[in-house]
Amino acid sequence: MKNFSKLLLILTLCCFNWNAWGQVIAAWEMSGLPGGANNFGPSPYNASSTDPNVTVGGLTRGSGIGTAGTGAANAWGGNNFQTTNLPDAIADNDFATFTITPNTGFMMSLSTISAYNIRRSNTGPTTGQWQYSVGAGPFNNIGSSITWGTTTTAAGNPQSPIDLSSISDLQNVPAGTTITFRIVTWGGTAPAGTWYINNILGNDLEILGSVSPISSLQLQHPISTNVSCGFTMDFGTQFIGTDTDLELRILNNGSDDIDINSLTPLTAPYSYVSPPTLPLTLAPTQFVDLTIRYSPTA
Repeated sequence: MKNFSKLLLILTLCCFNWNAWGQVIAAWEMSGLPGGANNFGPSPYNASSTDPNVTVGGLTRGSGIGTAGTGAANAWGGNNFQTTNLPDAIADNDFATFTITPNTGFMMSLSTISAYNIRRSNTGPTTGQWQYSVGAGPFNNIGSSITWGTTTTAAGNPQSPIDLSSISDLQNVPAGTTITFRIVTWGGTAPAGTWYINNILGNDLEILGSVSPISSLQLQHPISTNVSCGFTMDFGTQFIGTDTDLELRILNNGSDDIDINSLTPLTAPYSYVSPPTLPLTLAPTQFVDLTIRYSPTA
């Protein structure tokens, strides 16, 4: 009886990615906001610092947030948060939003909302919920709701950092895809009850992560057919003790040189046939072809 084998190889060669966690992607500074009559900070309020390779939409009050009365200095916010739960607060537009979009040629991964401080009056909202959306998609909760704290003086209530690195939607966000953040707030007991993002040492609202160039490396299999990283090579069905070779092309379709210093190691029954000498440099439009052999033994 003749034995045969059919097996797939999922290739994860590439893709070049220069992540450096901890970059400031977007940040706002509340120090210097004057407050005063009907002045709770501009809306939208432009970020004070951004990564040069993203576009950031300003901090914006929802239409349900009021600004009548005297705003505090060195803080950004509003009043009139009298809904009692998350769905009602959303329906009443009692939220603040901002957006981050990676620019052409770049992708973005978000890691952290840094520690911040919420100031509220004694009739101000007690509870909030961070949310995000991708493009025109629905909003999703980030963690659970937050009790803002009981301090009602200018010192405010310190808030813990929020981890974003485990949210897959916020990793490797492609160019042109807008991420919208939303802080929904509720639980106030009077129209004049206030809520602010407060001034602290350093940036007062800060999103950390990484922004990296989109790879200009293109895989092709078969030759001249573009495939994505992590694609599957199908070696078909073959008899035990025979070899099947398939070709893979690595093409530089960008405008800069690409240095290839190593290849993903293969383990039996897979192997490279006459692999190229490394390191090697691919100038724009240059390519290197790899032959991958499948040699089943059982």
